[in-house]
Amino acid sequence: MEEIHSTVSHTAQASEQANGLATNAAGIAERGNEAMTEMQAKMASIDASANKISDIIGLIDSIAFQTNILALNASVEAARAGEHGRGFAVVAQEVRNLASRSADAAKDIRGLIDTSVKHTQEGSQIVKGAAERMQELRQSVIQVSDVISEITAGAREQTSGIEQVNTAVAEMDTMTQQNASMVHQNAGLAATMRDNARRLDELMSEFILGEARHTETQSSPSMSLPSPALPSTVTTASQQVGKGAPKRQQPVRELEEDWETF
Repeated sequence: MEEIHSTVSHTAQASEQANGLATNAAGIAERGNEAMTEMQAKMASIDASANKISDIIGLIDSIAFQTNILALNASVEAARAGEHGRGFAVVAQEVRNLASRSADAAKDIRGLIDTSVKHTQEGSQIVKGAAERMQELRQSVIQVSDVISEITAGAREQTSGIEQVNTAVAEMDTMTQQNASMVHQNAGLAATMRDNARRLDELMSEFILGEARHTETQSSPSMSLPSPALPSTVTTASQQVGKGAPKRQQPVRELEEDWETF
């Protein structure tokens, strides 16, 4: 019982430690879930900002296209003006070149922004999936923590029950020892009673033998009645009875003394 109690107590302590670790893991999973949710919100914000930048780049591209058209129209008008429009034609050509370069830069930026938006969207999906997995992990950890809590409670109840059983066994052991002592005492008393009964039987045997002898003594004079001297015979019998009375009382006194001793 002591070994069982020690084993169950050790199991209860291990369950307590496991419950603490599970609770700690549940807290970590909860904080991880919060971090993943926050990261998901940040990724969504980055995605929205990238979309806005893409819209701005689209506007810049549109402005560059319109500027290119205006520069082309200005070059046509300068060509119509002849010598007077030659300088204006040069300026229009430079504006057209700048518009083309702006359009190319906007195109490159749009490509980069599109790539960033694509990566951001993929990252958002990954973060979303990770958040879902973290939520599932959190739920699993909570369930494990609940199961370990139940195991811990059961181990506590088992420990308490074994302690009660151990106490009951100790009490039974004490009672068994007391019963063994009482049985030993009763055996001694029984032996004493047997000895006393044997002595009483012997005393009763002596008492019965003494009474039988006294009866034989009384019956022998009555058988000699045919003799002529009847008074003397009666007197002799009376004397014999008187003499036999003390002998009859002696076993009774011994019996009373032995009975008082018993």
